[in-house]
Amino acid sequence: MVKNTGWTTTSVPTDLAERIDSFVNSKEGKKSGYTSKTGFIADAIREKIDEVSGESKKQQTKLENKMEDMEMELIKIQKMLIEALSNKAEQQLKVLEELTDPNSVQLKIYKEAREKSKKQIKELEKTPQYHILEKKRSEQRKKDKIKSSKEIQKLVGPEYVAYDQDKSWMEREEESNKTKLKNKITKSS
Repeated sequence: MVKNTGWTTTSVPTDLAERIDSFVNSKEGKKSGYTSKTGFIADAIREKIDEVSGESKKQQTKLENKMEDMEMELIKIQKMLIEALSNKAEQQLKVLEELTDPNSVQLKIYKEAREKSKKQIKELEKTPQYHILEKKRSEQRKKDKIKSSKEIQKLVGPEYVAYDQDKSWMEREEESNKTKLKNKITKSS
């Protein structure tokens, strides 16, 4: 009966086995903590599996991010087109209202088109992708604000620019009030 040791054997090309033996028996191999060919091969296989599985996960994440970005771009384009058509229809509707009878068929068609585009925009704004897009836009605006604040700060100095404009104003106001209070106390003493 063969005892199960939790190991299996795999054939390795002779030249590769010799290279592994050479490395394991070298000073560098011993410094790395390898005492046998088996330990080295097991570590090499683990590292390769981790590398390959990590790479495939990274590629999958990149693809998912690209797909999400493409969806966001499509939503932006869709909203932009609807708004452009809506604006154009609005302009044409104003002209028609001025030139035609209020009960004309053409005027009714344009009013219906305007209402339809408004509904489409509202429906688009209800989608989760639109909310994600708006959140990303908001985050980007915050990043841009911080970036521009940092650029201004480089030019004029840190005491004139704060990343949180309101907090900075309140802090300056508080410091001013403290200084005024100190001056009153000093004068009255």
